[in-house]
Amino acid sequence: MRIAASVLSFWALASLVACKEPKSTSSTGPTSPVGGSVATGGSKAGNGGTTSGGTQAAGGSVAFGGSQGTGGTAKGGNSSAGGVPSTGGVPSTGGVPASGGKVPTGGSSSAGGATGGASSTGGFSATGGTSSTGGLLATGGVTSSGGVKSTGGTANSGGALGGAATVGGSSSTGGASPTGGSTATGGTTAVDAGTSSQYVGFQPVPNSQNTANFNPATWYTSWKSKFYVDCGGGLARIANGQGSGNTVSEGIGYGMLLAVGNSDKTAFAALWAYYKAHVDANGLMNWTINGCSATTPGQNDTYAATDGDEDAAMALVQADAKWGGYKTDATNLINLIKKYETAAGPPSYLRPGDAANNGGKGDGIVNPSYFATGYWHVWATYVGDSFWNQLATDAYTMLAAFQTLTISNSTGALVPDWGNAQGQNPYGSSYYYDACRTPWRVAVDYAWFGTAAAQTFLQHVSTYVDKQGGIASVPFDKNSAFLGPFALSGMAVSQTTADTYLNAWLSANMDDTPYFQGSLRGLFLLLANHAFPKSI
Repeated sequence: MRIAASVLSFWALASLVACKEPKSTSSTGPTSPVGGSVATGGSKAGNGGTTSGGTQAAGGSVAFGGSQGTGGTAKGGNSSAGGVPSTGGVPSTGGVPASGGKVPTGGSSSAGGATGGASSTGGFSATGGTSSTGGLLATGGVTSSGGVKSTGGTANSGGALGGAATVGGSSSTGGASPTGGSTATGGTTAVDAGTSSQYVGFQPVPNSQNTANFNPATWYTSWKSKFYVDCGGGLARIANGQGSGNTVSEGIGYGMLLAVGNSDKTAFAALWAYYKAHVDANGLMNWTINGCSATTPGQNDTYAATDGDEDAAMALVQADAKWGGYKTDATNLINLIKKYETAAGPPSYLRPGDAANNGGKGDGIVNPSYFATGYWHVWATYVGDSFWNQLATDAYTMLAAFQTLTISNSTGALVPDWGNAQGQNPYGSSYYYDACRTPWRVAVDYAWFGTAAAQTFLQHVSTYVDKQGGIASVPFDKNSAFLGPFALSGMAVSQTTADTYLNAWLSANMDDTPYFQGSLRGLFLLLANHAFPKSI
């Protein structure tokens, strides 16, 4: 069974945020121009297929494939001009964003649809590196043969920064753990700029079949060859589809994280230069850009998407620790996110973008998959602002409320693509190509700080996975966008669970060839390898 996309008719919130659609290799990306009208055509394609319909909205930004499937036939059909889905679709219960992301302003998907990418069998093989079974913190927190980390050494759910690395755990003196290399038993994991930071929880260990697939460097090399586009003049972009002429800020954020995580300094600098060359009047990158084309900085063409801005800001923090020279840029971007993309509350919450009053649709709308609580705990110290800790505390209250709801036929585990700041789901959103990233966001916080609320959230996700019969049996599209975050939840449960989930994910018959799935796979591998540091 798979989850059918809900075709919701209400507004073009997509203008606020980059679309997270199930993109095929021919997909050209997200839709959602600010101020655009309700989509009069197009629906989210399922596990594959051709979608049709939809044209560019007059007056809105160009819709670029707001629902391209990864092969097969679309589920749900095209919505009528009144926003009512055709046979198979799920009607909106109050509107707002489509359950898979953003409502395009004039339809979504290119005419004719895509045939989908070829199915990969677990992805590209890496050439080296295994992770030893040692050096992992037990839930209570004692390292093997090196240093003890008390349970008080980690942050509470309110977000105070976790304790420093233990005295007993040795760390290397040079930079991050080598990609694909082994993790020392007992010691702390070395991270950027010689700063040691102990990861929390259970680092998953690949079996012999998946040792190569576990290497993030090999995946990055292949991914970069498909989606990294040199624009010249020191700028580069990430195409949101192989050969695509479109780029979204989400892709720039993913690309910057992948570049710094794989020590690609040149690519990182070029992607950051592209971001800065395409900012809106608030100094945040417009969420969708046509290729390498220049825009006049300061224009509000399409407004910003908060998740892309967050990932770019965290990448700057990591780059500053690894190479130096990015402190001012990181601080400025973090402060802009606070100014334009958060609400003080109570409760405080993360807005989906920087358009005033959410493009005229009112406050209180949230996207749980944007809740980068681990980043926020880092930023509280990095910029000396406790607001970020409070934002994380309030976010966990919302996440806990979302998990009590019945989302995508699950109660007590999954969260919706969209909701409100009270932890409710008034839009009838399902767990789809936005929400699927939420366990990853939370796993970052747990791995960095051992946040209690993060562990509880991930344990609920793991319970759901087990009830479905394991990673391979969850009723969602078989790609890393869904399976990877489910696998990462095991890092908060037990060593056996972490190992079992990891190997089930990497052994699955998946299609990770599209931009979205492939980008996320690279990021998930960095975290699983303990090569995604908080860098403070």
